[in-house]
Amino acid sequence: MTALRLYDVHCHLQDTRLANDLPAVLARAAEAGVARMMCCGTAPEDWPTVLDLAARYPRVRPSLGLHPWYLERRTADWRERLEALVAANRCGVGEIGLDHHLPADTRPLQLAAFRFQVALANRYGRPASIHCRRAWRPLLEELKAQGGLSAGGLVHAYGGGPDIVAALARRNVSVSFGGGITRPNARRPVEACRAVAADRLLVETDSPDILPSGCPGPHNEPACLAEVIRAVATARGLEINEAANLTWDNARRLFAGLESSEERG
Repeated sequence: MTALRLYDVHCHLQDTRLANDLPAVLARAAEAGVARMMCCGTAPEDWPTVLDLAARYPRVRPSLGLHPWYLERRTADWRERLEALVAANRCGVGEIGLDHHLPADTRPLQLAAFRFQVALANRYGRPASIHCRRAWRPLLEELKAQGGLSAGGLVHAYGGGPDIVAALARRNVSVSFGGGITRPNARRPVEACRAVAADRLLVETDSPDILPSGCPGPHNEPACLAEVIRAVATARGLEINEAANLTWDNARRLFAGLESSEERG
């Protein structure tokens, strides 16, 4: 088998569980064939770190957003700060989203933050990385109301059923699978993976969380993407290299606007 070339479309290298040993983490990623990593911010305090990592490491790409879990970390001027950073940098928008596992009284604020960030992504033509948990109806409704994602995007660590995949595609949203699809009892992720159109399929680690089966730990890291692509290939009846090339091409196309002309080749 030839060497794999993989794109981890969603990870958090700024997390101290990875950042404290980042050169070794990135060396293991390179050895596993992970040639690109999209590092996603979650709150204002980590946005500068994400941008710094992307500036220091050529294989890292930045994405900035306010995650629904961290709304209490927002600053009074977070919208203005985020827009200024998006305008000034080649970056995606995310991690953003809706999470109805959180207390119900947070939902209006979640929706307002999500609405602003989807509009921001569309205004600047940037791909968005979306978190969704038990909130498919309002998420799909908001995306539809804004005309979908103008530059595309993805739902990361996809946890929905196969029936939602087509509705996401109509809103220009791709689907990314992570460690969940590697579990021995992963019937629902496998069914969803099979339902995704070939040009909408992506893979991720969401590291340092969601450790795939077969990885030693203690934390997930981009090198573990090899286990994810193995499970995706099995689910779709592909050779591992076929699945790797497919998801690499899809990710490069989605994030093409974030690359320099030299990087686009």
